[in-house]
Amino acid sequence: MAKPWILVSPASRGIGLQLARRLLKTTDLPVVATARKDLEGINEEILGGLGVEKQRLEVLKLDMTGWLYLPYYWDHKFTLFSR
Repeated sequence: MAKPWILVSPASRGIGLQLARRLLKTTDLPVVATARKDLEGINEEILGGLGVEKQRLEVLKLDMTGWLYLPYYWDHKFTLFSR
């Protein structure tokens, strides 16, 4: 059985950003966060000052206007935490 993980989309600002931070701080589950751009910056902003393991967060590029790419993410990216 695959291990549970959390998806926060989008997580680049506002509620999504704060939700990703809160979930990392209050759970032991891995978090997949999505953003359109500046993935490194978003990663740093989410992790900033939390003191959690960096490998628990994966920030992926996802633009919902490009919805045709969603099957790619399901098949390839969302298997990250099933190993």
